Amino acid sequence: MNSARLQATLIAVLGVNLAVYAAAGRLSELLDAAAWFVLLAAFSLEAFAPAFTQRHLLALQWVRAVAMVVVLWAAMHYLAEREWLDALNAWLWIMVVLMLEIELRTSRFRPLLRQLCVMLYTGLILVAGAWLAAGEWFDAYDALLWICAFVVVEQGLGPRSRPV
Repeated sequence: MNSARLQATLIAVLGVNLAVYAAAGRLSELLDAAAWFVLLAAFSLEAFAPAFTQRHLLALQWVRAVAMVVVLWAAMHYLAEREWLDALNAWLWIMVVLMLEIELRTSRFRPLLRQLCVMLYTGLILVAGAWLAAGEWFDAYDALLWICAFVVVEQGLGPRSRPV
């Protein structure tokens, strides 16, 4: 299965997870999941459709910016709700996205960014393990699915021939 097809499959499955959060989750979980879904789709489009015009790339940047505002709200809300694993997970993902944003704009720090991402993904795997140990099977499964999806997208990111 090629990367684009795998990414499309992962996005579809994550869409089902989003529906589960819409039906049974807290408002913060729903908004968080929806914003992350939009972010993943935007990164995926940029990674697998490099022929976009500058106007389309700018639109994707705005979509990512709005989604990040929602993600930041949810991360703060998790802290207010004292949902510590959700909060840790959210803040680790925020750091991953910051690394991806930097990677989209320059290849200068690529080795350092890769090392930082490995550490962040390790933290995310540990959070998934904590959910699993706590009997939160759906949260653990969802977390691992998100890790797989972002790793696939990240593999599609490379040094750009034009500035974003």
